[in-house]
Amino acid sequence: MHEMDIFRLHEGKTLEDVRRWRKHDAGGSAPADAMGGVLDSHDLKRVIWMRKNFAAGRYVLHCEMPLVTNSQPTNMEITHADLGMVREIAIEE
Repeated sequence: MHEMDIFRLHEGKTLEDVRRWRKHDAGGSAPADAMGGVLDSHDLKRVIWMRKNFAAGRYVLHCEMPLVTNSQPTNMEITHADLGMVREIAIEE
C-alpha cells in the first residue's frame, strides 16, 4: 500500500528540509505547505486520477506509509519515503 502526499516547498527550502521536519520537528515551522494527496487501495488494476491546478514552484511527492514486514503493529520509525519513495518536482510557468 502506498500514498502520495504533496507538499509545496517554501522559498529557499529543500526536500531534505521536508524529511527533517517530518521525522524530527513536526511541531516546528513547516518548510512546505501540505497540498493533499492520494491513497491506493491495493487494487493493481485501479487507476487514480487527481485533478489539481499547481502554481509554478517546487513540490515534494512523499509516501509516508510505514515499512511493515509482518502483521504486527508498527511505529513510524521507517517509512517508504526513507527507502526512497520521495521526489522533488518543479512546475514551470
